[in-house]
Amino acid sequence: MSEGAEHPSLVRCANCGHEVPDGAYCGHCGASLVAGVAKGRRHAYAAAPAESVYHVGLATTLFPHLARRGNAMFAWCALTGVLVVFVLVALNLFASAAAVAVLLLPVLYLLYLYEARVYGNHPWSVLALVFVLPLALGVLMDVLLGGVITGLALQGDRSLLLVLEILLWPLLALAATMVGPALLLGRSAFEEVLDAVALGASSGLAFNLGVSAVAVWPLLAGPVVSEGVPAQWMLLLLREGVLMALVTMAGASLLSAAIWRRRHGSSKRLDERWFWSAPAMVAVAVAARITVAALGITPRLLLNVLGTIVAIFLLFLYLRLAVHNALLEEGRELEIGPTSTCPECHRLVPTMGFCPACGVNRSAAPRQHRLGGATPARPGETG
Repeated sequence: MSEGAEHPSLVRCANCGHEVPDGAYCGHCGASLVAGVAKGRRHAYAAAPAESVYHVGLATTLFPHLARRGNAMFAWCALTGVLVVFVLVALNLFASAAAVAVLLLPVLYLLYLYEARVYGNHPWSVLALVFVLPLALGVLMDVLLGGVITGLALQGDRSLLLVLEILLWPLLALAATMVGPALLLGRSAFEEVLDAVALGASSGLAFNLGVSAVAVWPLLAGPVVSEGVPAQWMLLLLREGVLMALVTMAGASLLSAAIWRRRHGSSKRLDERWFWSAPAMVAVAVAARITVAALGITPRLLLNVLGTIVAIFLLFLYLRLAVHNALLEEGRELEIGPTSTCPECHRLVPTMGFCPACGVNRSAAPRQHRLGGATPARPGETG
């Protein structure tokens, strides 16, 4: 316990074995202290205890620093945006629909970064590294490598074309999304795994925006009302504007979390199984990206979209499990700090990795709600 902290009554958590403040939840592992032991706490996602780990929610997976009401608002905004795209397509306003599809998630995520203050005290330098830089790399890569792919397609060189589309492009795309997060995760301001998730998602989204902007630019420069089959346009814009963005965001978040684990993860692993390790995270991100790229050459657009949705579900599920385990690991390494207000439930509780009253991980709160308050103490630190 850190120096100067209050001395609440302690009980032993049956899940992790630590002596923790008496309450509804364990401050170390977040397990319920009143409902019995739940090994691994799979029934309650560490960043959002109201959801199961297996509940694949867009907001709580990629918008981890928002309070519950904020998560619901952003999820509804995303759904509304998709419906707007469909309405515009039904009216044959394909250019407008493409603009909305491409800009929907980037606008929402920039609002999220502002609302949650993920960038800390250096907004411009952080946004330059995790939004402007990957955006420029996406444009550059699509112009250069996309031109090569188009040339090979015209020449009929299918073997080399498949290598570029299914292998080289996904690997270069993932590498491009990691430049900014890799530089930022070395700073002391970004030592939490949820920071890694947010920075990776922002970088992946910006890269996808750059690629999509090049792809839809001829359409945006054309007539307002266009001709085509609305159903095909709906599927195409859904895939290119929304689904591919989600794939890139989740893949980049996994790679960013892998970097975090290598730099900040504890040597005392909460779960020694290989599939939560940094190499496993990298392997899953690469496999998912290659799988989606392979689906992209499928001539049947509906099959392409359905396969991509399945890939997104599995990728999100793995990301949630990996982040959940990392949050439990973080909490296990933190000691009891002084009494402070929980950013989620607003109760006065001993400061730990998890709130003893509501069970939410403290790092899941918006950064500005934690500024000026107590932070969990690490072993050897003093309050």
